[in-house]
Amino acid sequence: MSSAASETGRSDVGLYRHPSDVARLVFALIALGFLLLLALLLDSQVSNVSADILAVVEAFPNALVNGLVGLVQLLVTLVPVVALVVLVRGRRWYLLLLLALASVVAAIAMSLLTGVIDESVPLEQLGYDRVTSWFIGSQYPSSTYLAMLTAWLVTAGPWMMRSWRRTGWVLVVFAMVAQVLSATEVPVRNLMMLAVGAAAGSLALVVFGAPRRSVNLDSVREALVRSGIQIDRIEPHQHGSGTPRFATSEPGGRRLFVRVIGRDQRDSAALLRLWRSLSLKGVGGGVSATPRRAVDHEALALGIFGAVVPTPGPVAVLGTADEAALMVSTYITGDRLADHSDVSDETLRELWSYVAALQHRRLAHGNLDTTSILVGTDGATLVDLEHANVDASDAALGADVVELLASLALLVGVDRAVDAARAELSDDVLERAVPMIQSAVLSKQTRIAVEDNELLDSLRDATAAVVGIEKVELAPVRRITIGGAVSFVGSLVLLAYVFNLAANWDQTWEAFKSANLIYAIPIILLMISTYFSGAMSLLGATTIDLIYTRTVAVMFGQSYLNRFTPANAGGMAMRVRYLQLNGLETAVAASAIALTSGASGVAQVVTIVVFLIWGGSSDKLSDFEFPDMGSIVIIILVIGAIATLVLITRFGRTVLRPWVASAMSKIRDSIGDLMRRPTKLGQLFGGALLGKLANVIAFWASMLAFGADISFPKAGAMYIIATTIGSAVPTPGGVGGVEAALTAALIAYGIDNATAAAIVLFFRTLTFWLPTIPGYGFFRYTQAKGIV
Repeated sequence: MSSAASETGRSDVGLYRHPSDVARLVFALIALGFLLLLALLLDSQVSNVSADILAVVEAFPNALVNGLVGLVQLLVTLVPVVALVVLVRGRRWYLLLLLALASVVAAIAMSLLTGVIDESVPLEQLGYDRVTSWFIGSQYPSSTYLAMLTAWLVTAGPWMMRSWRRTGWVLVVFAMVAQVLSATEVPVRNLMMLAVGAAAGSLALVVFGAPRRSVNLDSVREALVRSGIQIDRIEPHQHGSGTPRFATSEPGGRRLFVRVIGRDQRDSAALLRLWRSLSLKGVGGGVSATPRRAVDHEALALGIFGAVVPTPGPVAVLGTADEAALMVSTYITGDRLADHSDVSDETLRELWSYVAALQHRRLAHGNLDTTSILVGTDGATLVDLEHANVDASDAALGADVVELLASLALLVGVDRAVDAARAELSDDVLERAVPMIQSAVLSKQTRIAVEDNELLDSLRDATAAVVGIEKVELAPVRRITIGGAVSFVGSLVLLAYVFNLAANWDQTWEAFKSANLIYAIPIILLMISTYFSGAMSLLGATTIDLIYTRTVAVMFGQSYLNRFTPANAGGMAMRVRYLQLNGLETAVAASAIALTSGASGVAQVVTIVVFLIWGGSSDKLSDFEFPDMGSIVIIILVIGAIATLVLITRFGRTVLRPWVASAMSKIRDSIGDLMRRPTKLGQLFGGALLGKLANVIAFWASMLAFGADISFPKAGAMYIIATTIGSAVPTPGGVGGVEAALTAALIAYGIDNATAAAIVLFFRTLTFWLPTIPGYGFFRYTQAKGIV
């Protein structure tokens, strides 16, 4: 092993964290996750494929297999030893430490995962005998050893010459083949070994850094000469892009521009573009599989765009000896528009005329900000077309307009940017762009430059005004949102509960038929009382006098909406609307709803404490096991650390903290008013406590209906704790989570599975689903009467 500085231009001076290493770490973890899911969810199919592969191997002559396996074992033993000797003699102590850390991580990870694979796809069940070896037994090399070897190879890659890297990977592949030949490992674990080793090595490089990776100028020069392009000199040329760029001069005086895409640039760009494609609808762009395809795409874009607007002319697409790809184009003399402090109206009009022409031809630049525009004596020229789209969607076309509007607004102000756009673009183009003026659409550099949403709000309002749009609804450009992720998790929990219920439906139904239905009458009455107590709590949260019967109708109506919206969002919106129509400002109405939620939380804590103390003096509370104090402290510290990290981010500083401060201020003001009116305070907390108590009694009655001999305080402790846990599931009303938690609590107490499921089904049907019928009627009634 030796430094690659002489051959590949890598320098050992200084260590840097490269985006490409982050990309490789992410890809390795994705591959590892996929293989784990494959082994756990499709274990029988994986076993069948493994058996088929080993059946083919069994047909090979034993002498050939023994010889090949022994040879590979000898190589994987000697090569690491020789590498260690070379590193020690060269005093490469930092690299040795890095290799040791990566090896430890890979070994620990592989050891932890070995049990998972052995349980899902055990090799012993495949029925193949392991062969012997003339060097060492067939157990060597193990997957853990090969994972460590892969981690070594990935970690040492930046310090190695390309030929040595290739040799190392060939050795790893041969070792994997030897494991298959000797029937030592399940083939899927060989692939997992590669993923674990690659992840461990990439993690070491991400954490500790690697030598700066520069482009080999000799290989670039050789590629240019090989294609017939004679050059006098070649020099680095950067103008805002992260990919290496060079300016060259031919003997005749013509200057050329060369952009180089190597393995590092491809991997880092692929991760960013893939995330943008997955997270945004229609504006993410594509991902080129190889550097050559990337430059081929750019050359195509330069040719097509150049027929419409000024762009550099494509000259050649080349490949180098070290597998990089070159995009050679004509050199454009000029400065970036972003570097101009004084931009004329003529230049602005010219730029928007380019955009109009591109929009007409459905061509999208993909990153049309002021760093991608060169301004020279002959006017403006569009450059950096690596992300261009030659058959763009409406979203991609709108994103181009938004990007240029935002970057120009930073440079010349909102009014000048919008006025110039209005002069050249049609109403249709601007109307398409207005809903997309949001931070998610912008490129990273523009989004950082904008810093906050005030400029975007002004830009959106100004653009909407010139085309006569009174109310703007933002386009749903995000595929991945917090709400969507929450709903996805909630849906998984709900599906898990439904599948579990369906799997034991026969026993559950038999237990359900044994219920004493006379208990349904008090349970339904208790359910109805919760809406009266909820109305009482809402009356107590406001300083105005509300009509009690109308408030009860609203509480019934909002229960219907809460069955279809997570976190009771629909019901909250209905109650806010009701308070607004009764004369409260929106902020005050929202504060009142927040107070009712806070009172409910206080009532939840009070009932937990009361029933735990009360239940502790009665039977069998000791059957429940609660987390020890150390675990509780750790959980609190973890939650606090996560909250702190969120609050110190730019989003936390600019959005979350001001929102929390404003909400707390409004709640303090509301509580201050209520403290001066004890009756209101009693209604607020009394209604919340009565509602909790009614639900506890209803749950206890449901257990009595099935003959479960559980005391009331025990039932109360069980219900409050289980619903607190289950309600954390982000589904409407905690559906799935509450049922699962209540069922688990009953089973933990000693009730059989079928009876526990039947009790929960009986209780939730009467108290959660049955109110949906009158809730819909009250919802329509309140709308018809103008109450909401």
